[in-house]
Amino acid sequence: MGKTYYKLGNIKNSKGESEIQMRLYVSRTIRPHFGTGIWIDAKRWGKKNDINIPTTPGEERDSLIDKKVN
Repeated sequence: MGKTYYKLGNIKNSKGESEIQMRLYVSRTIRPHFGTGIWIDAKRWGKKNDINIPTTPGEERDSLIDKKVN
């Protein structure tokens, strides 16, 4: 059975955001990893490898909801 893991990349873009990277464990020898194309601020990356969305309404909250859904 395959497993999927997400982590935050080390490279930052001009906005200071890092890309969420995905690793797929298919077997012992097949372990592809690639970028998802989703860029978030490192302070919004949670301990459970998920995007932390603030509860207060605002522009940042709306953009993070869009990134989590897509």
